[in-house]
Amino acid sequence: CFCELQKQYNKLRKEYPTPEPGTPCECCGKTDEILQWDHCHETQSHRGWLCSNCNTGIGKLGDNLEGVTNAVNYLLQVDTVEDDRG
Repeated sequence: CFCELQKQYNKLRKEYPTPEPGTPCECCGKTDEILQWDHCHETQSHRGWLCSNCNTGIGKLGDNLEGVTNAVNYLLQVDTVEDDRG
């Protein structure tokens, strides 16, 4: 039920208050943004505090390790091709 998920979400947000400005993103380390709460959308469990770019990027890659790994493998492949040409 959506109501139960909302209650669980609100409870977790109280347990993990937004960090102070200047706190580094747990993914990229930038300190110049207000951080966003990163959580598993299936379990609502807390994962960490990320800047907007990292949070959005991970979400657009599927919000899972497989999507991020696919992106890394792609960049490694492209980098190898560019090294062979250059």
